[in-house]
Amino acid sequence: KKGAISVSLPQMTWKSVVAVAVIFSGVFLAFRAFTMAPITVVNPIFFTATMVPRILIGLYIFKEKEQFDNIEKGYIALSVIGAIIISLSFI
Repeated sequence: KKGAISVSLPQMTWKSVVAVAVIFSGVFLAFRAFTMAPITVVNPIFFTATMVPRILIGLYIFKEKEQFDNIEKGYIALSVIGAIIISLSFI
């Protein structure tokens, strides 16, 4: 198939382990932060901290960027920038 991505099982396994570790560590640290600061401070940071790594993992580790055209890549960049702006506006 044109545009299909072939990945071997061992390669997919280590990438999945890295992705799960990054996501769970981010969620754990965010919930730890909820015990240390008010929700109005932590929630925007939590939103950004969980969204941005997932996007980057999908784009660079799982190579999803090869399936997107320039408009879609622009939308991804706008969503990351918007999340960061929202996060910084509450600090």
